[in-house]
Amino acid sequence: MNQQEIEQFLEPIYKNDTQLKRLIKEINGLYELDQELYLIELSQQQYGLSIIIEIQDKLLSENPLSYYLQFQPIQFEIILDQKFPFSFPKILCNSIFSQPSISDGRDLIENIQEITENLDNKYYLQNLGQFQSNSIYSLDQFIQLNEISIFETEQQVNEQFVESFFQLNMLNNIQRQNEEDSVLTLNWKTTDNDKISQVFIFQESQKFIETIIQLMQINGAEIKNQQSNFEIPEELVTLKFYQSVDIYQIEEDIQNCELQIQDTPSLNTVNILMELYQKAIEYYSAFDNKNYSNYVQSLQQLLILPQIQEILNKEEKSLIMERERIKSQRTTKYFDSQKSEEIQSTKQTSNREIYNDDNQEEEEEEEEEEEEEEEQNESEDDDEKEENEEIQIEHNEQIDQENNNKDDNQKENDNNKQNDNEQEQINIKQDDINNNTDDKNNKQQEINQQQENNQQKVDDLQQEDNQEQQNSQQQDNQNQQQDNQNEVPIILKTESDD
Repeated sequence: MNQQEIEQFLEPIYKNDTQLKRLIKEINGLYELDQELYLIELSQQQYGLSIIIEIQDKLLSENPLSYYLQFQPIQFEIILDQKFPFSFPKILCNSIFSQPSISDGRDLIENIQEITENLDNKYYLQNLGQFQSNSIYSLDQFIQLNEISIFETEQQVNEQFVESFFQLNMLNNIQRQNEEDSVLTLNWKTTDNDKISQVFIFQESQKFIETIIQLMQINGAEIKNQQSNFEIPEELVTLKFYQSVDIYQIEEDIQNCELQIQDTPSLNTVNILMELYQKAIEYYSAFDNKNYSNYVQSLQQLLILPQIQEILNKEEKSLIMERERIKSQRTTKYFDSQKSEEIQSTKQTSNREIYNDDNQEEEEEEEEEEEEEEEQNESEDDDEKEENEEIQIEHNEQIDQENNNKDDNQKENDNNKQNDNEQEQINIKQDDINNNTDDKNNKQQEINQQQENNQQKVDDLQQEDNQEQQNSQQQDNQNQQQDNQNEVPIILKTESDD
């Protein structure tokens, strides 16, 4: 076969360009062999390509191969499946010329590679069986029991043989070819995570699959049916589907929607009309009717109308405002939670510092309890004020974002002042406690000093409350002025004005 004949023969079998180029190269290499020594024959099979190589008498006539002339024809078969060169080829022997025979379906490629690598190793060749005591094997030297031929014999040819053995739990999947249902590919996974693929031809492929599924389900395996090709029903892509469409009703609905848009346009009506235009375009396109272009133009004209664009823009703006509102709510909730956590942590810190003084004497405990009650009352008043300020701040946020920032800063300053004052009082009290001595007179002096400090703290807190009230009054006045500025005069139009 020449180059063109080889290409024409392989193109129906292998569609991939990479495979085709590789096969052409390999087959050209085979045809470069001496045709007087080797006869090459190509044939197409369901699993791929079969190459028969027959050894000619001229090659066997040379010693030490002349013995094999009696077994002619001697043929070897090279099998290339449809995945070649991404899968290994197989070399089989189709003739019986040795005992035991190697024409039992075994793959000879590994043996051939091993022999070619050890052609110069005499020890290996002796163990292989080519030589015995430095002499060539000759089957004529064996005793032949010709008398056995007196019995009538029948030759029974069994073409089935064990090619490989796998356990069912090693089966990964079974693939069926779309062109040929009888060809199945079994993909195995070995313990070394090596993937092995085998191609078989079955007369009853579906029965084989059902048997495998039944056996695997008995062993508790999970079976999945995967279909790579999705088929769309014919009635959805042909004229049969559109013949059942009531185009007259669609056109009537289009006219009603167009009249309604002229009178009272709305977003819902626009969406319905656009959908009806689309249905009409699909219908007339299926029948190759030129009316579809009219509806395409109508749809384009609808979208460029100023009133329609205004409706669509309003819808877009409303969606943007809704997203901003949701975002603002989330932000407000986040800051409120942060503020509540700060207030709670401040309360816990002050309580822990106050409770550290519980080991003082009875007189000090009584005075401290009174101080704690006063501080608790003051903290409750402060909490109420803070809550009122938070309500005022939330109200101001809706009016003006800048006022919100100012109020937040003012609140943080007030909290910082309060924390600083409480920390200062606690530090003074701690210093007084550390300076206690066993002398009762000194202790009495410290108690008096503590009372003076407590009185000073009460005075400071009262002064701060007065200052906060003044600031709150000023802020209310500012907000009132801002509200007055933001008021828009409303002009009522009466019938007399007309």
